[in-house]
Amino acid sequence: MCERFALLVIGGLACQDITPGHMQQVVNAAPTPGEGARARGIISALVGAGITGGYLASPRLKEVHWQAGNRPLPPPPVTVAGESALFVDPADIPAAADVAALGHALAAGRRGGLDELMAHTAAYTGLRWGELAALTIAPIDPAARVITVDRKVAEITGHLYLEAPKNRKRRQTIYPAPPPPATPSPTGWPPAPNRPAPNSTPAPTRWG
Repeated sequence: MCERFALLVIGGLACQDITPGHMQQVVNAAPTPGEGARARGIISALVGAGITGGYLASPRLKEVHWQAGNRPLPPPPVTVAGESALFVDPADIPAAADVAALGHALAAGRRGGLDELMAHTAAYTGLRWGELAALTIAPIDPAARVITVDRKVAEITGHLYLEAPKNRKRRQTIYPAPPPPATPSPTGWPPAPNRPAPNSTPAPTRWG
């Protein structure tokens, strides 16, 4: 690489005559950003060695970056979003009837409607288990149907701890409005029209 780019620019110069402009010409001679980055790395190493050996005096000689100039930039790399080990084929996503069946099965358990509610919330909001376990009524906006995810539960050596969400990134997710039930559900939730809710505290429906 030095023979291709550097010798053409500084091959005939004495060390004390080399300027940052010469080094910039060396880097810009590279045809692509990748080769320019490699040329800059070589220049940085050479300048460091030259200063240590007493041949060069200015560290500014390595403060150069590749520039396209009048040359067209190479096309950006194209990637396909979602193609990863965690990608879920749409055919594997449970249908609404499957989610409802799971909720009804969980409703028959010890915690009844609470487990049913958690199943629907997980299915329709995308919350992870730790985020779902840390969810309270405070970050839920029933009017906008928005849940603010600002913490999660983590299990460490058998103990549960509250901590920041994944990657410490606070985010918001939405949940759909429940369809009006034609008949009361097996768990009695959501409430049928004109039937009072079990308590006066606002809470998302089992679809939330």
